[in-house]
Amino acid sequence: MLDRPLSPDWSAVAAAASPAMASRLSLSVRVREAGPDGRMTLHALADVCQEAAAVNAAGFGHGLTETMGRGAVWVLNRARFAVRRSPRLGETVTVETWPAGLDRRGAVRVYRVGVEGDGVVAAVVTVWSLFDLGARRPVTDPATVLRGLPEPGPRLLPTPVMPPPAPDAGPSCAVYPVHASQIDVYGHVNHTHLIAWSLGENGDAVSAPFCPREVLIGFRGECRPGDRVGVRRLLGADGLAWSSLVTEADTREIVRAAAWYGDEPATAET
Repeated sequence: MLDRPLSPDWSAVAAAASPAMASRLSLSVRVREAGPDGRMTLHALADVCQEAAAVNAAGFGHGLTETMGRGAVWVLNRARFAVRRSPRLGETVTVETWPAGLDRRGAVRVYRVGVEGDGVVAAVVTVWSLFDLGARRPVTDPATVLRGLPEPGPRLLPTPVMPPPAPDAGPSCAVYPVHASQIDVYGHVNHTHLIAWSLGENGDAVSAPFCPREVLIGFRGECRPGDRVGVRRLLGADGLAWSSLVTEADTREIVRAAAWYGDEPATAET
C-alpha cells in the first residue's frame, strides 16, 4: 500500500523566503466553500490556488489570455495538498504562490496558505503540463515554453509523483454524469470538480470526506462533455482512501487519488 507522506516541517514552510515573482491572493471563506462543519473543503482550496496561480502566471506572460491566444494552455497534471488545519467559514485566507522549476515535461508551482491570525495552515505543490487545445492532447515539444519560465523559487514540498493504481478497487461505487455547468473555459471538466468526485464517496468512512489532511492526486486524461464517470474506491490503513475515476463508455482512467484523513490538532501550531 502507499505510505503516507511525511508531514511538512511547518516552521520551515513558514520561514521560506518569498522570491521576487511571488504573488498573494486573499479572500474570506464563503458559505459555498465550507462543508457542514464550517471547514473549507479541499476542492474549494484547490479553486483558490488555481486563481492565485493564474494571477501570478499573468505577471510573466503565461496567464489565461496569453496561453489561450497561443492555443497551448496549462492543465494540472499532479498535485499534493498538505493541510495542517482547514480554514473555516469567514476566515481570511491568503494564498502565496510562485514558480518552482521544472519536472520533466511540466512546470512546478508551490503555494503557501495562511489564515489571518494563525500563520501557515497548508502547503501545496502542483505540476502543470502544456495542453494543445486544438489537438486535445499534451503539447508534443514543450521545451521552448518551459525554457522561458522565470528562475525558480524555493520548493516547499517534494514534487509529487503520479499515485500508483489502487489495488483491487473493484466496481464503481458511484457514477457522476458530467453537467454542462462543470465545463470550464478549456472545454472540459475543471480539476476542482474531479477532486471533489475523488473525495465525495469517503463519507461512509470519515465524518468530513472533503477535509483530508493529505492528498496526492494525478490527472491522466480529460473529462469531457457527455462523459459519465465512475468512482472506484478502496480503503487502506492509516486513514488512507484510494480512488480512481474512470469513464463508463471507454473505461479511460482520468484520475488517481490517495487521501489520508486524521484529526486536526486541537490548538494551532506555527
